[in-house]
Amino acid sequence: MTIADMWFDPKCPWAWNTPRWLLEVEGVRDVEVRFHVMSLWLLNEGREGLEPWYERWLTDTLGPVRVLIAAE
Repeated sequence: MTIADMWFDPKCPWAWNTPRWLLEVEGVRDVEVRFHVMSLWLLNEGREGLEPWYERWLTDTLGPVRVLIAAE
């Protein structure tokens, strides 16, 4: 069996599409999907060269991440 670890930030649009595809794959292949919460805001904190719009976009992401970690 192959393990597929899916790390996601709840605000990321690709994180909403990719798990749906992975769950379909899990149904037809010998794959187990494991989901993990991550924070794009924490990952990029202090990183130089980020686009200003991206920094602003990340400012409200920590709340949903904390909720998901608590629920986990």
